[in-house]
Amino acid sequence: MSQIADILLLVLLSAASMLLCHRAVRVVRAVNKRKLLAESFRSTVDAADGPGISILCGRVDRRRLENLLGTEYPRCEVVVTMDANYDHTAFRAIVERFRMARVTRSLSHEIPSVGIRALYRSQDRRFRRLILIDKLSTTESDDRNAAACYASFDHLLPLPDGCMILDDAVERLVVAVCEYEADDVALIRTDVGPATALYRREEVVAAGGFGSAALGRVPRRRIRTLHEPLVWCPVRSASLLAGGLGLSPDAGPYDSLSSRRAVAWGIRATVAAATLAVLVFAAWRGWWALMAALFTVLLAWSVACYVALVAGGAPRQLRLEEEEPGVTD
Repeated sequence: MSQIADILLLVLLSAASMLLCHRAVRVVRAVNKRKLLAESFRSTVDAADGPGISILCGRVDRRRLENLLGTEYPRCEVVVTMDANYDHTAFRAIVERFRMARVTRSLSHEIPSVGIRALYRSQDRRFRRLILIDKLSTTESDDRNAAACYASFDHLLPLPDGCMILDDAVERLVVAVCEYEADDVALIRTDVGPATALYRREEVVAAGGFGSAALGRVPRRRIRTLHEPLVWCPVRSASLLAGGLGLSPDAGPYDSLSSRRAVAWGIRATVAAATLAVLVFAAWRGWWALMAALFTVLLAWSVACYVALVAGGAPRQLRLEEEEPGVTD
């Protein structure tokens, strides 16, 4: 009986080690693929009729907004929702920095939205892809729905709070859209780093907007996963082990903050309990089993740190204020 237990423990540790190494190799291959595609992006996705992407975000500051506007893909816009009454100083700073003026534009009623007060567009052609919405601060889902109402394109990219776009991430998503355009794909997501998903507008409309239960129940056959980072966030609540191994609480099409927190605590408790159980069982079996278990745990942390390092590189900061008018779209 003891020999069977020893063999079972070795098999489990070996399987865990191979899965962790496979995870790291898959992420590295995806990052290398994006580097190889970087040179061909300009000729393959810069067509005038290429897929359009609307980046939806809220609670931005000047540094983050300049990063989002720095993408070179022409069919890309940034739609920002802010509460001018709640965060008046930041709102006025953005209006003055980007020369925003109040405009009138018909509201799309395909997606439910509440609390929209005004719409602003930039008078500077360098920032003509920026849309600013003054909206009553309610929930994250409501903010995304309001931004989607004024979005111009058919693909919506809601960003987690505080995150920035990594270099060539938008172009990589455009290539993925072109690759899967013949398939019935509802969303394209990443399982590395902060959760990010590119939704088809018609899927969001059919589900009744962001935050609806229907949008969180997309069948797996209609989801495509990119094993590479798309956004960067300096502060994340997820643990390094969970995020590095693709077990982040946001690694899925969850639009409810409460559901993300529940998944986060569930993942942490499961990982901690499983690790403690393996170590206790290994110590009971003998010193060699304990050493093997410790080696596997250290391997897991090493892989997590490596994946987090690959996925966590900060984006290149573009200084738009130093550019001459007319140079940047």
